[in-house]
Amino acid sequence: VPDHNANQRRLCGTLANLRRYDEAQPWCDRAWEADRSWMNAYAMLGVVMGVEFERPDGAATQRATDAVSLIVSDPLADGDALNAACQVAFLAQHFDVFERCSHRMESMAPDMPATWYYAFVIDMAYERLDEAAEDIDRAEAAGMPADQVAAMRDNVQDEEPVLSTIAPVALAGLAAWAAVFL
Repeated sequence: VPDHNANQRRLCGTLANLRRYDEAQPWCDRAWEADRSWMNAYAMLGVVMGVEFERPDGAATQRATDAVSLIVSDPLADGDALNAACQVAFLAQHFDVFERCSHRMESMAPDMPATWYYAFVIDMAYERLDEAAEDIDRAEAAGMPADQVAAMRDNVQDEEPVLSTIAPVALAGLAAWAAVFL
């Protein structure tokens, strides 16, 4: 592989998609050290979280946090990278980062169901039920599956604490993301 960070990132991503995380990691590291861009952070995030799913020991947490912070703060980061960053921020319980990420997605990826799901989580956490109901309508219009829409509507009706009732849905979403991107 020529010594160029885009090639290193691509090799990292390819190996990560094959779930060969130990082989992918050095290529991600090289790309990351050469250029701390949102694209390299996104690739790094895929490997770090893949390793964490395969061998959960918490060692990947700082690397994931660094990658998420960079993605959320970079104005050029795309909707897919922001989606992954929001999922990781939520699961890592970095609510302030999750909230910033969600707001970025509203402007960058309004056509993604996840955008409005994240807005819904935040509105429920702050007990803004009217806004949460609007988020559900937007998620449904963006193509969120009917069963998830129904679960969100039930949460608004029940006014249950969102972080305890939505975490299983978020984990399922992250698992789906991991299956596609890792």
